[in-house]
Amino acid sequence: MKGFSPLKIMWILMVSVLLLHKPSDALAVVQEIRLSTAMPSNWFTTNTAALPKGMSQHAFISPSNRADVGYSVYLPPGYTTNTTKRYPVVYWLHGAGGNEIMASWLAELVDPAISAKTIPPMIIVFPNAGGRSMWCNSFDRSMLAETMVINELIPLIDSKYRTIKNRSGRFLQGFSMGGFGSARFLFKYPQMFSSAITYGAPYNTKTSIVGTAEYTTAFGNNINYFTANSPYTLANGYSKRTDKNLYPVRIRVVAGTDDPQLNLSTLYKNVLIQLKISTQYLEVAAVAHDSQAYYDAIGIDGFNFH
Repeated sequence: MKGFSPLKIMWILMVSVLLLHKPSDALAVVQEIRLSTAMPSNWFTTNTAALPKGMSQHAFISPSNRADVGYSVYLPPGYTTNTTKRYPVVYWLHGAGGNEIMASWLAELVDPAISAKTIPPMIIVFPNAGGRSMWCNSFDRSMLAETMVINELIPLIDSKYRTIKNRSGRFLQGFSMGGFGSARFLFKYPQMFSSAITYGAPYNTKTSIVGTAEYTTAFGNNINYFTANSPYTLANGYSKRTDKNLYPVRIRVVAGTDDPQLNLSTLYKNVLIQLKISTQYLEVAAVAHDSQAYYDAIGIDGFNFH
């Protein structure tokens, strides 16, 4: 490979090995890599700016997506000094157009609140969804965001950090597309997560999803595939589980009065109540479709919800 640096040759060889294997939904052992070697893509964001206190960016090779996937981690005050304590983890899922560092402002709110003991200490993980995946495995299998989070990232986080490695210490929060994903994961994997908060989530129905960009990118313009992956379908499925008493879940649906997703959030809340799922609903005055505006308006008390 004349003309290639040793580092470039190593990356080509690793990718070649991955290409010999079809993407798998099985649990995978993933390999972390240095940020300097990660290849920029929809899955990884090159960042040169300083991140807030306690927050750091990382990357790993995703076997399912055959790509370098970025994620960021916030570690609370005391994590490095109290080496025996284990911490709950909040998986914070970004909206369409977001990435693993876009919500770094949240660490600036959480860190002083933990120091002041107004919210409990916790780890926050910010994954990258790879594009407009809706945190699903896309219909054409080009974006396996669900497989990446459930089978690759969570085992990596639990092996690398002192987490509480069960549902009692694993929570979800998400904005817009990330709220959609948070509700999906909660009801599809109640054995893994115990609560979720969604902000401005597009809880689309079979009627409202048609014509959206996500209907193409995530669901392949296939209404049956959308229905199977819909938070409505998954919540209904959870409500009918005979073992749901073993996996009780709680969800808080937050919607701004100026958010275009208000009506869909209200509809989803009503469905959850009809299904007798433990649900809180919070309507926030004068908040539009902006993740930071939600936290500016209502603060970070949501971290006490879990």
